[in-house]
Amino acid sequence: MKKTDDFLINRIKWKADSYHLPTKSSFYFKDLNSDLQLDLKAFVDQTNSGPPILFFTKPTKEWTLICTRQVIFNDNLTTTHIDISDIDSMIATGWGTENHDKNKLHQLTVTDKKSNQYILHADKGTDLFALWNILLMMKRILTD
Repeated sequence: MKKTDDFLINRIKWKADSYHLPTKSSFYFKDLNSDLQLDLKAFVDQTNSGPPILFFTKPTKEWTLICTRQVIFNDNLTTTHIDISDIDSMIATGWGTENHDKNKLHQLTVTDKKSNQYILHADKGTDLFALWNILLMMKRILTD
């Protein structure tokens, strides 16, 4: 099966809908205001990343942008990207996790195939789980 950007966009949207996205902290890229779209496009190389689809943010202003082939993220200091197909593992972390309170999980630690670790951000709870599961689905699609 050919994994075109249109196919990947449809899969991302399908999974996002299952999490009732967008929310107050997650947005479809096309629905962002034009100034924010322009700012984010400075970090997107569509040849490698594919089109941007979903944008996650949280009150502390860190953000994550899912494109069809890469995930781009910012921790308020630096902006980094990783090919989704290079993701090896992911684990959600955050305050209160020692009590197993999943609604307090607020960041996703991603390890790539070279054992580099990255922190991706989304608002706690449903947004974080949507980010995690969308990336998990995309990883499987892109590495089949």
